[in-house]
Amino acid sequence: MQHHPPQLGHLRRDIDIKHLVELLCDRMYWYMQRDKQDKNLKKMQTELERCRAPESSNHSEVLKLQIDQWKREKTKSCERLGGTDGKLITHLAAFINRQNEELLKTTHGNALRSEDVDARLNALQKVLDEKFSACLEEAFTQIVNDNQLQLRKETEGLKIGLEQERQKSARLQMHIEELEQRLGSWDKRLPNFAEEAMEDESARLRSDGKLTELERKLNQLSKKMDDLASNMMTSQALSRELGRFDTIVSAFKNSKGIEDGDRRTEDDDPGMKTRQRLETVTDEMHIMKLSLQCESVDGAPQSIAGLHKRLDSCMEIVHTNSKEQMSTSEAVKAIEDALKQKLSAQTDDGGQHAQAKLASRHKTEIEEIFDQKFQPLSASLGDKLKGMMQEKLTKLAHDLGSFVDKERIARESAAAKADQSLTEVSALRRGMDGLRNSISTSVDKLDQKIGEQRKLGTSWNERLLSLDSGLQRISKEAETNFQKLELQLQTVSAWQRNFTTKDLYQDIIKDITNNLPPGPLQKISSLTTRLETIEAHLNNSNGDGVSKRRKAAHK
Repeated sequence: MQHHPPQLGHLRRDIDIKHLVELLCDRMYWYMQRDKQDKNLKKMQTELERCRAPESSNHSEVLKLQIDQWKREKTKSCERLGGTDGKLITHLAAFINRQNEELLKTTHGNALRSEDVDARLNALQKVLDEKFSACLEEAFTQIVNDNQLQLRKETEGLKIGLEQERQKSARLQMHIEELEQRLGSWDKRLPNFAEEAMEDESARLRSDGKLTELERKLNQLSKKMDDLASNMMTSQALSRELGRFDTIVSAFKNSKGIEDGDRRTEDDDPGMKTRQRLETVTDEMHIMKLSLQCESVDGAPQSIAGLHKRLDSCMEIVHTNSKEQMSTSEAVKAIEDALKQKLSAQTDDGGQHAQAKLASRHKTEIEEIFDQKFQPLSASLGDKLKGMMQEKLTKLAHDLGSFVDKERIARESAAAKADQSLTEVSALRRGMDGLRNSISTSVDKLDQKIGEQRKLGTSWNERLLSLDSGLQRISKEAETNFQKLELQLQTVSAWQRNFTTKDLYQDIIKDITNNLPPGPLQKISSLTTRLETIEAHLNNSNGDGVSKRRKAAHK
């Protein structure tokens, strides 16, 4: 069983390349993180500068805290990126040194038979370039695909969330407009409520003034009616008139002749002064009626107008009574004439004693007639006036009380309605303020989420750009390192050419072939077979073109 040392070297090289790719991916990840944090930091600073201090103090404080957090994360990413760069450079340098050592050992061991060292080095360089480029492209493609898939998913989710938030915002806007319309209607109705309250208050004041005026007029009318009743129907005036009538009767009794009766004037007739007194009362009532008509009867209430009508009826009753008094006075005058005739007829026959009896009898008859005629008249007139005034005053007081009660109830109901309206308006205003605050809070949160998603999308784009630029930079660095490796290999090849020549090599081969015994030739053949096996193993990983060139060179 033959031993194949090149297989261990190939396995070690694959492990080193895999580790290099992992380090490169780590560096790309931390570079993208740093680039994302840098862009987020710039965006936060721009938004902080755009915020106005008086209106968004809380928002600016939140932005400052986020900026500090992003700065700490950026510092951490820079430290991780620096550590990864150091590891990558160290491992790449070690890998290049091991490859150089292996190439130098292989070239030195086979120096006498390596006519195609340059071709092998070029083939190795191409194989390494192709494998490294393929690994880089594969890693870059995988990272780009993963990022694009994640970005698509996040973008779709953000679009769905944005559409939902737009619908919510539209519904909230409609609700706000409805509340504003309701509040506007209440604001429009508030001046009407205030005007109605003011009108009720002014109506109450006017009604109070009218009630005061009506009470004052009623008091005046009551006083006038009391004065009229006292002037018309007082016992003193009646007794005075009766005394005058008695004086007239006594004067008639003391007269001694017909000539004295002929000399009496019309003013000395019995009952004349009573009739004159009644006429005076009638005139006073007429004057009182005229004074009442001069007042604003049209502006008074219906009860006062009824009172005026009652006063007119009282005046008519007074006129009727005066007429009855006139008729009574005429009857008394007729009685006096009859008495005169009887007295004149009995002057010759009777004595003085009979005359005195007759005079006393006539006086008694006259007093009885006066009592029968005047006392019922005065009593009935006083009772009617008192009853009428009492009834009218009672009715007027009842109407005024009912009017005041109705006005008070209406005022209380209007005040209750106004208070209820003010309470509802204040409740609506509080609800409106709460709704506005909640809407503003939700809008701010939505704007913050949208800003974060935009920042995330921008950071992913920047990551991709940084990854592309990093891969280009790494490819340039690898190209530089390969150029250095090629320069070293060329130096080794030049050193080999200085110590070997083609002719000497051919001569040595021919001499060995001609002079050596079969044993060493078999060893050389076995070594050639092992070399071909190693090259075939390398061809499996590096391509068929290089093995064909090597086989052609050996032949």
